[in-house]
This record gives sequence, C-alpha cells and structure tokens, in this order.
Amino acid sequence: MADDGREESDYYSLLVVSLVRRALVDRGAPDSDLARIARVLEDLADRGRIRRRPLAGDPALKLHHPGTWVALNGSELAGPDAPLLGWRLGELGTLLLSRALALAAQVNDHRLRARLLRLADEAWRHLEQRRLRDGRGTGLWDEAANVYPTLPRRGSPSWYHTTRVVQCMGTAADLIRGEPPPGMMLSDVASELLVEAEDVFDEEQLRGSGEGGPALRDSLSRQAIGLRRARRLLPTRPGTAASLILDVLRELDKLAAARESETGD
Repeated sequence: MADDGREESDYYSLLVVSLVRRALVDRGAPDSDLARIARVLEDLADRGRIRRRPLAGDPALKLHHPGTWVALNGSELAGPDAPLLGWRLGELGTLLLSRALALAAQVNDHRLRARLLRLADEAWRHLEQRRLRDGRGTGLWDEAANVYPTLPRRGSPSWYHTTRVVQCMGTAADLIRGEPPPGMMLSDVASELLVEAEDVFDEEQLRGSGEGGPALRDSLSRQAIGLRRARRLLPTRPGTAASLILDVLRELDKLAAARESETGD
C-alpha cells in the first residue's frame, strides 16, 4: 500500500486492515466479509516471511529490522540543517498477531475462527523464537536474528517490542476467557440428541421406573440432573452438552436392556 503516493510497505497494509475490520464490525458485516480480511492477513504473513522462509537478500526482512521508517511530515521545514524526524516501526510480527486475535474474537464461523487461531499460533511461534536467549534481558524481546540469521544482532532487550508482545498476550487471554461461538451443525446435533434423551427419560418415568428400588431411583435422578445441565449448556457449549446427553442415553439404555432381560422381551 502506498503512503502519500511515494512509499509502499506491508506495514501500512496491516494498519489499514485494522481500520477496515473495525468498520465492518461496527456495521455488523457477515463472516464472509471478515473472511476477506483473514486472507489478507495470511498473505501478509507470507510476504513478511513469518510463515515462509526468506530468500537470499530478501527485502521483506527490512520490515523486521531496521523496520519501516515513518517520516514526520513538516519536520523538513525546520531548516536545511535540521534532522528529518520520524519513527522506526519494526513490530510487524506483533501487529499481525494482534490483528489475527482481534479478528478471531469477532467472527462467528468456527472454521474461520480456527483458521485465524492457526495464523495466530504461527505468528506466536515466530515471536517466541525472537526472545533473547542469553545475556542481559534473557527471555525478553527482540532478537530478530534468531529467526533471520542475516540480520544484525541487537544483543539487548527492547522495551518497545517487549511491551507489544505483552499486549498481544493480554489480547490472547481475553480471547481464551471468552465463550467461543457454537457451531451450527454441532448445535443441531446436540439439540436432536436432547430431544431423544428427554423422550426416552419420560418413557422410563411412565413405566414407573421412578418407583423402583433405591438404585433405580438414584440412577434416574442422576440422568435428570444430566439433562438439565445439558439443556443449560446447549446454547454456548453444544459439544459438552452432547457429551452429557450421550452419557444419559447410555445409562437409560442400560435400564431398558436390564428390563428386557428380566421380562424376556
């Protein structure tokens, strides 16, 4: 993406991705639109040599070190001898990770979410390799030469890069604490299982099983508790609900099989 028609950098593309994502989310865009942003992020990860191996003399490595230079427009007017002011931006990896995590938190389609989380995992593995391995600041960031041996070694920690990584960790923690969107197919299956389990349970009660011995009554009581919990979890955790329902169906079938054995049916 060009900056003022004179400069191009994939770093600017990542900044625009953030603006586009916010605009799409604000107007309630469907996941199909958000999927286009996911494709852009994957392409930028490849172009930035985060998922692909760099070529000899690869210009993409300049995005990591020394980084993209953003000039402060107007500083040149201070005089012919005045230094050109600006900011060196080299956190392409952390920026990509934060964008992938933010987008994963917004999508409802579980396949697209899994795809974005895979991209985030790849970006994190890349960043993890860039931690300082010895000397002052061991375990902090950023040593890009660990991943790209042709780059010069920093040798000392960068609080700027370390802060960026910690911010990404906070974003990831928020995503993990949130409830993942339930898959429609799994929700449908769990709902159908619940209908069958409740029907079988009602049949057992109509047969008078609840008036049987203590062991039988305890078993039905446990199945009732399992069904109530499954119904409560169904909207947000259909997989867990389905597992509980299958346990209930299995126990109810044992009761039916025992009754058939006794009556010879």
